Amino acid sequence: MQSGHVLYIEGRAATTHDVTAVLEDLNCAIFMVDNVNQAQQLIRQQTIDLVVLNIEQTKSTHLLEFVYELKEANLPIIFLAFNQDMELYEQAKRADLLAYLVSPVDMLTLRSIVENNLKKKLTLSQKEDDLMANNYVDGVLFIKVNQLLQKVEIKDITHIRSEGNYCMIFTSEKKYAIKISMIRLYHNLSGKGFIQAHKSFLVQLNKIDNIDISSNEVLIGQLRIPLGRKYKQELLTYLNLF
Repeated sequence: MQSGHVLYIEGRAATTHDVTAVLEDLNCAIFMVDNVNQAQQLIRQQTIDLVVLNIEQTKSTHLLEFVYELKEANLPIIFLAFNQDMELYEQAKRADLLAYLVSPVDMLTLRSIVENNLKKKLTLSQKEDDLMANNYVDGVLFIKVNQLLQKVEIKDITHIRSEGNYCMIFTSEKKYAIKISMIRLYHNLSGKGFIQAHKSFLVQLNKIDNIDISSNEVLIGQLRIPLGRKYKQELLTYLNLF
């Protein structure tokens, strides 16, 4: 079983080999990219548990903006730096800094940091699953909003969109953010009238107004939700159309 999903923004070839060896030995699913744009796209598509970031272009404004985005997403970051740049370290501290390691990086130290973080993540994830499982009461879902548990009628949910480690739950009037993967949420909502239309979208069947087969879209009012090829066939089969 995979221990976690790690996004690795690689740098120097020699370090890359050592870092990936550590991650592979811990049975991590590794997503490797070599620039910030690729990393941003990947985070929108995959559930990521940890980010390992090689810092070479230390004065990159784009890089630092990306780091702050990771903080907003509550993604822990391990920085691998190649010099003792105090200014860079101070900037890095503003993010959800798990560790700041300066070259030459001791791989046993890196291993212990990754391993401990993923173990804590797994424990938290299991607790979240237990919480989610207990949050359904007679068609009602309770969503944590700050320090309150907000009651949301499942019948009022129109669709759900995945955004990295979060899911956005939409009703006709409001939207709510919940830190859970699409896979887990779909599992919890199975049998409650939801179907997956796209890798990033769940829709409630009785909220669908139209299905545009030509453009591969599901219509809920004026909203158009993409219908993936794989999920299109499943939806049509479910509706006994093919």
